[in-house]
Amino acid sequence: MSPAARTTAVQRRTNPPQAARLRPALTSPMLGSTREAGQRPPRGQAKGPVRLVAHPPITRNALAEVTTALNAWLEIDLDALEANVRTLKALLGPVELIAVVKANAYGAGAAAVAPVLEGAGADRFAVVWPHEGYLLRQAGVTRPILVLGHAFPADATQAVRARLTLTCHS
Repeated sequence: MSPAARTTAVQRRTNPPQAARLRPALTSPMLGSTREAGQRPPRGQAKGPVRLVAHPPITRNALAEVTTALNAWLEIDLDALEANVRTLKALLGPVELIAVVKANAYGAGAAAVAPVLEGAGADRFAVVWPHEGYLLRQAGVTRPILVLGHAFPADATQAVRARLTLTCHS
């Protein structure tokens, strides 16, 4: 699909949308920008003219249709996962294997996946948020857990109790 086809022009309707929102149509990587995905130009520095794009209001039916179209499922063979971890450990030799199970093990279910990874030889686990580490502890994970994301000072006491390793950010 060409970049021009991806760009939405102002939609014309017989009745103007009451709840339509106007927002700048910013350049994105999909439209030919050299910036990385998810990044926008700094405020006030958009290249070229800024176009306003009208979007019709999202109705309950439209939202349901969109989410239904995006629904997906993931089936994990825990025996294959365990065999894969054991194979990695054998191939890598005497190094530590950190299993990253952030975002509920990428949707696979951290409470189900992490104990299998630990049993197969994962030496450590990594998550983004402290609460993900607490959930792993509740699932019975005993190996060290590294929290990669930001934690507030108020999280420190509970994190120490749960034996989580917090990271420092600047």
